[in-house]
Amino acid sequence: MYPYALTLDLIIVLAEPALLHYLNVSNDNCKVIYDSSVIDASKYDLDKRYFGLPIVEIAKELGSARSANILSLGIAASFIVDISLEQLDNVLEKRFRGKILEKNIEILRKGIELGKSVALTR
Repeated sequence: MYPYALTLDLIIVLAEPALLHYLNVSNDNCKVIYDSSVIDASKYDLDKRYFGLPIVEIAKELGSARSANILSLGIAASFIVDISLEQLDNVLEKRFRGKILEKNIEILRKGIELGKSVALTR
């Protein structure tokens, strides 16, 4: 979390303390995606800006809970107009190799797909 952002358009929270921090986000156009597999949002009065996705659960189904960050990157990327799949793949290729690279590309694509499903509800 970068504490000095001036305008927030998208927030992805993977833990309840982070959700609590952003319960009163002031930007009416900001989308807050929270991990519904680890956060019980029924305790909160969330408006239409908040959208739950089972991020860690999906990451586990795809191979490892540790992949939640790559899945989240894909979700975020689906909201960024000026980023291409090629650019994202290049970043992953600098960090991973072989089957791990292939798996992370698959997880990234799944994140993009999930993000697009949220974007369609705006």
